[in-house]
Amino acid sequence: GEQIYNTYNACNPCELEAWDWVDEDNCSTFSNYGTPEILQNFGFVEPMPQSFYLLDDLQITFCIDETEDGSGKFEVAWLDDTQYSADVLVEEMARLDKTAEEKIRRDDYKMPDHEWEVIWKYHEALSTAFTHAVKEAQ
Repeated sequence: GEQIYNTYNACNPCELEAWDWVDEDNCSTFSNYGTPEILQNFGFVEPMPQSFYLLDDLQITFCIDETEDGSGKFEVAWLDDTQYSADVLVEEMARLDKTAEEKIRRDDYKMPDHEWEVIWKYHEALSTAFTHAVKEAQ
């Protein structure tokens, strides 16, 4: 049999609008899944590039990608009002920092190792994305 391959977020707003990586005519499906939705629905934190459509209360949308694998240098593309979003992300970064400082022990909740690791991997993804998004906005 043939290998079955499907992407979780093909033809998303980052690829179409922010970086113009994909020609809309070549998209047979469109996705508004960002990094949080992929974690929520599929149980893993996607590698770079990542996208954040934090729309419920925050109305923040941006994309982030590492310019070269392992370089630690990132490119951010905003899809909304940059200054409002940066101000809100500064508040969210403080909340994330506080969470890391108060890091509870996994044993307190009898959580499987894999789940614990995914939670902190997502925390790291948010911290990285928010930090670089705010830098880009300044």
